[in-house]
Amino acid sequence: MKKVFTLVLIAALLVTMLVGLTGCKSGTGDEIKVWIGGSIVGEDELDKSQDSWVLSKLLKQYEDEHGVKIKLTYFEDEEAMVQLIANNERSNKEVPDWRA
Repeated sequence: MKKVFTLVLIAALLVTMLVGLTGCKSGTGDEIKVWIGGSIVGEDELDKSQDSWVLSKLLKQYEDEHGVKIKLTYFEDEEAMVQLIANNERSNKEVPDWRA
């Protein structure tokens, strides 16, 4: 049951990411940046190698179908994610609003 819940959670996360990916494209339009943190996916939900493998396969399929490269970044805590976003905002890089 826990495995099914985890896979459903990953699928829901992927759908959420795909809906918001257009706004995360870089200036060249050939790379998409995706930030994933514990506060988004839940405690330890992506720590399992099989779950990470499933997510990687789904993202690879999206890359192949849409001709883009997805840069996936994992964070161990929310503070690290907030710091990266603050640094990127200071350097005028395009950053998704993960709080929305």
